[in-house]
Amino acid sequence: MNHIEFTHQKGNKNLILFIHGFTGGSETWNHPTNKEISFPTLLQKEEKIDSNFDIATINYYTKMVSFEKSKTVFSGLMRSFKRSSKIAYKNVGIEELSNLLKTIIEFNCSEYKNIVVVAHSMGGLVTKSYILNTLQNSSCKVKLFISLAVPHKGVDWATMGAKLYRKNEQVMDLASSSHILSDINNRWVKQEELLPHIVYFYGQSDKVVTKENAIGIQKEEHDIVTCSDDHFTICKPENSSSLVYLGVRQRILAFLQDLHLDEEQNKTSTRETVNYENEIFILKLIISNVHDKLVSNAKDRFFDAEYMKRLLVSQNIDLGRLSTLYDKIEQIYTNEFVNYSNDKIKSSDELIQKIYEEIINKDKDFLKSFNPMIGELEKMGMLHQLANNPQKEIWWAEGVSMENIEKMKKDMAK
Repeated sequence: MNHIEFTHQKGNKNLILFIHGFTGGSETWNHPTNKEISFPTLLQKEEKIDSNFDIATINYYTKMVSFEKSKTVFSGLMRSFKRSSKIAYKNVGIEELSNLLKTIIEFNCSEYKNIVVVAHSMGGLVTKSYILNTLQNSSCKVKLFISLAVPHKGVDWATMGAKLYRKNEQVMDLASSSHILSDINNRWVKQEELLPHIVYFYGQSDKVVTKENAIGIQKEEHDIVTCSDDHFTICKPENSSSLVYLGVRQRILAFLQDLHLDEEQNKTSTRETVNYENEIFILKLIISNVHDKLVSNAKDRFFDAEYMKRLLVSQNIDLGRLSTLYDKIEQIYTNEFVNYSNDKIKSSDELIQKIYEEIINKDKDFLKSFNPMIGELEKMGMLHQLANNPQKEIWWAEGVSMENIEKMKKDMAK
């Protein structure tokens, strides 16, 4: 068995990996009737993807019913007669498959800087286990995880068939009561800050994996893509007009845009070398004796918001659409500053933290945004963008004004 097959290999520094699911194989991604059309080959035809990504499929052994026992016996007999024999493959569980994936990536994909995984069904669970295990010891190269009808909470048929197929570890692991799934999901939540961006695709006609199970633990609206496919057509786009194909293509190109903007930013400045000392929002924090860690955090969040605005501009999105969101963030600030003035909040540090908490709590309703790239961190940064405007009365202590800021600037210039 060839565990990895490159359908496109040009020495690019980024890689798209397709990982099939239970009882699948390389044919998982093929057009239902035309084998010359597949998910990987359709993506390869995209000029930007062709010039920035290599593409490969991962294969592993998976059968509903296997005859590994009889094969093993026959294989032993053949060895006894000193004749060569084929490997007697057997179904192994999700954890072991993730170990295999780790080995495949380590020895075949070490030269790649960033990996995008497109996983179908059980392949997504194998991917999640791999990501979690990798994060235990180092950072993970998987930066974007596209989940196609992955049973993040298990599947009913596996639960019902666990007794019938109790010797099949993969069926046992796919059951909703599986301790493997429970462990993966618990660890996934705890590692949330380190995880790659994940996009959940679910099929409205899917009778194998329900919508609830396909969208997993993280349920941000912008991370969920609906299509009309069933469990098996969702990974077999018939052409480049397929909704699933268009959704996957858009996410990969957006990820690529992120990479290019990162590279451009790193060429001109980094978070460490950007000169914020003369920025008003930083001076407002310093003059209020805000803790150094919160000042550093504010710099990062400001950077996130500035970066977000550049992305919107690059996509020809009118920044005027942000005005309502800025107004709502300013309203949150005003409410909390009133509490600060009434001694319900005891310090400038606590004031900032309270506003951050409110932004997080209201991210999905009051602060719901029109664009998926405007998340909690960007909204925190938008607060500091407002503070950076000398016309805005956003302060972290009472009794200070722009006169104090101007004096501080003069003192710093001496």
